[in-house]
Amino acid sequence: MNSRREIHFIVNPVSGRSGSRALVGRLKSLLSGDGCRITIKETRRGGDCLEYARSAAESGADALVVAGGDGTLCEAAGGVHRARVQGLERCPILIVATGTENLLAKYLDVRGSAENLRQILREGREVRLDLATRDGHPFLLVAGIGFDAEVVRRLSAIRQGHISYLSYAAPLWRTFWSYRHPQVTVEADGVIVFEGPGLVFVGNIPRYAIGLRLLRNASPFDGVLDLCVFECRGHLGLIRHSVGVLLGRHIGSEGVVYRQARSIRVWSDTPVGVEIDGDMGNPLPATFEILPAAAPFLVAPGWSPAESFQPSTASSRV
Repeated sequence: MNSRREIHFIVNPVSGRSGSRALVGRLKSLLSGDGCRITIKETRRGGDCLEYARSAAESGADALVVAGGDGTLCEAAGGVHRARVQGLERCPILIVATGTENLLAKYLDVRGSAENLRQILREGREVRLDLATRDGHPFLLVAGIGFDAEVVRRLSAIRQGHISYLSYAAPLWRTFWSYRHPQVTVEADGVIVFEGPGLVFVGNIPRYAIGLRLLRNASPFDGVLDLCVFECRGHLGLIRHSVGVLLGRHIGSEGVVYRQARSIRVWSDTPVGVEIDGDMGNPLPATFEILPAAAPFLVAPGWSPAESFQPSTASSRV
């Protein structure tokens, strides 16, 4: 079974959909039958996964199996990176997608049965994704500032246990009618690119909720962050931008700023919420930066990032 014999599991028991225990149990049984030594820990609160992942990497685990959503994976990647900064060997992460969106699992095409996941662990290869940071704290996918974060905040306030797409309906509807878009200032690589009322997204992959390609040109292999800012003053502007995103025509349209940068700063004179990989973070101000090739993940042997692959910049990192 390759050289991966010491396997650590981290399980978020309330992440996304139910049924994760059966999938994790089946995978654990298969790996135990292969002679692997298994350690399992469950998260109880925010920050647990980060510490468990760091501890697993420091202990010399051969692989880390993470069962959860994108927020859980964000913490796991951060923990493995912390161990690497200390000079320890990094341990690659295998995703068991049990969240609501599972954006990273979809991007890496790591899904399916316990048997499929076992096969990836046995025969898969490691890819090294760029790791984004917000004020030094790592994340993998997308940070949303303003309207998007308010929806997540409202959902977090009423959430009890597992959630589905339907769970977002009421928070989204109420936010649409009540939210007042704040004035924000956005700086990319030292140049101010936007000032005014709007929504801001900073990220590392093209996928967003329900398959939208919000950050269409983003790649976790190019060493830069993608930035998309929507100037928005009210309901009509939000509807117009939403239609543009749905049609894939938002980039280059009026009132939309799209840039790539290694460092992005966003601030405001009023409190503005920030969500990161689906979880609430501290409000503005925020500084976003990129750590190239810092997050190791396992994928199937023949996988390639077809939807955003740039051979000239990515081939040396995959």
